[in-house]
Amino acid sequence: MFVGGLVIFYIAMRWDVADVKRVTGKSDVAFWLHLIAAPLIVHPIFSNLGIFDGNQSTLNLALVLLLYVVLIVVSLIIDRRAFMVSSLVYVLAALTELFKTYGLAGDSFAYVVLV
Repeated sequence: MFVGGLVIFYIAMRWDVADVKRVTGKSDVAFWLHLIAAPLIVHPIFSNLGIFDGNQSTLNLALVLLLYVVLIVVSLIIDRRAFMVSSLVYVLAALTELFKTYGLAGDSFAYVVLV
């Protein structure tokens, strides 16, 4: 999945470069390709960390947050928000576990939404 996502991301970037001002249909094609590529790239990375498998160490949770920051930067550079949205569920799960770990279990999701 990861390699396929990278290939689709490369193709999407080629379409984006062909329409920098985003005035033709090429920009629309690039949008949909980015929307396909993002989960294909993001899911294998985050799922290998084991966040949903009960492997919530503080190091893994910090790594999820660091990777999310990297994806935010990539999203801003290419001016496509698909990567941020695709990885948001993993960040929400990681932050919820982080707050549970430090004794905020009752309202952990509320704190995550606030952050």
